[in-house]
Amino acid sequence: MKIIKSTLVIALVLGAVGATTAAFFSDTGTSSANTFTAGTLVLKLNGADNATANWTLPNMAPGDSVSGSLMLTNTGTLAANHVEINPVTNSVTDAAPAAANAIDKYLQITAATYNGDNLLSSGDGGKNLNDSNGNGWIDLDDLESAVNAGEGGQLDNLAAPAPGGMDTKTLSMTVTFRTSAPDDLQGDSDTMSLSFTLNQDATQ
Repeated sequence: MKIIKSTLVIALVLGAVGATTAAFFSDTGTSSANTFTAGTLVLKLNGADNATANWTLPNMAPGDSVSGSLMLTNTGTLAANHVEINPVTNSVTDAAPAAANAIDKYLQITAATYNGDNLLSSGDGGKNLNDSNGNGWIDLDDLESAVNAGEGGQLDNLAAPAPGGMDTKTLSMTVTFRTSAPDDLQGDSDTMSLSFTLNQDATQ
């Protein structure tokens, strides 16, 4: 009986010693300076935030024309999906308020291209202007109607300039005061504004 008790005590002591000698190593490292910075889309028009008087024709007579261009660049860091021309305003001033004719309907767009694509021809993937007022030619009133149609309008999904400021997309346009302009347009004027948006995603 004494031998059995002694053996049991020795086994318990050895078990206790075994339980207290286990050890594991560990080490800690730190991941720091994790920084998240948003990229940028920066649209420039002729190298500036805004452009003025790209098409101006003062003291015009029927048959006079003016041509102008607007260069679009993206000086930001992100690639854009497309450019759209946003609502156009034609501010018409009538010298004779009771006049039956509006001068913007006689300011014909005789040439218009974007990035080399003809905006006056059909078959450019929807990026073409139409005679929406039905007078037989494409004019500034048609341009206003086309753009103000909203998302998916005729001048949406235009090619976007690549980021970095080195790539340029150009809108060129010629506006002609039609020779058929009636006498009641004498002294009238039209001030046109165009707005451009550089969009990152196709859904915009």
